[in-house]
Amino acid sequence: MPHGVVARQLPGLDRLTDVARGLATDTPQPLKPQLDALGQVPSRPGKDNPGTELTDRMIRLRQATWELAGDRSDALASLRTMAALGVAVHAHTAAFHGADLKAPDTASADRGAGALVTHARTWQRLHHALSEFAILTPPATSIHDDAAAAARLLRELAPIEHRRGSAPFTSAERQIAARLNGAVQVMADVAVHEGTTFDRLARAGLLYMPAPTLPRDLVSEHPDLATARLEQRLVHAPDVITAATARLYAEVAAHPIGVSATPPVGPLTAASTGSSPITMA
Repeated sequence: MPHGVVARQLPGLDRLTDVARGLATDTPQPLKPQLDALGQVPSRPGKDNPGTELTDRMIRLRQATWELAGDRSDALASLRTMAALGVAVHAHTAAFHGADLKAPDTASADRGAGALVTHARTWQRLHHALSEFAILTPPATSIHDDAAAAARLLRELAPIEHRRGSAPFTSAERQIAARLNGAVQVMADVAVHEGTTFDRLARAGLLYMPAPTLPRDLVSEHPDLATARLEQRLVHAPDVITAATARLYAEVAAHPIGVSATPPVGPLTAASTGSSPITMA
């Protein structure tokens, strides 16, 4: 591929070339600050345009959620924050590709915009499942701030209330689509990291639930849970519930393949029953 084409897709490549050339001729120490700035995870998100900032925020969130897996703290609040962002990323991307989020279900739910809607609903179920656990600590500051900023940028770049028609993408829209599709990929990576963190929390016995919220059929089979329910106490989350949440993480970790580059014509029709419209908090 011609160097000029690559350079247009990777702004700053010439600066990197200059740094590499300098390393071959100068002493490394003066160039260390420049090298530190070339890491994969930006220390500060770029704010020259919303698309760049969204990409930087998502990369920072992927790194932060990876670090949670090795953290010994209670990270449940951070998992819940990211689950809410997972709903937003897939819902806004689906809307940008022309999906009707108000429909109870979608046609072609296994590909294209339909797959994005399906993933958004799965993230929504995961967020609800995480909300059933007792949250004892606030989310990590970096995750909270970057997730809030990413949600704001999604509303700016791809507002859900403005569905696209069937016209081909403009050059500017293709750039936005690339940023959104990149965010979808990052959320698949995030789901892998967070699934590991959730498993750590479950194995360490750090997940609690208010006993009154437990399913009646589960309580009826365990006298100790029945007593805790009557006494309005917190209990360790039962294995059957944590296992169900872990399965949701496995679902959202699978990337919704085949996102169409052209939005579908007209509203998507219902293909099955049992799904509800996506609601954004």
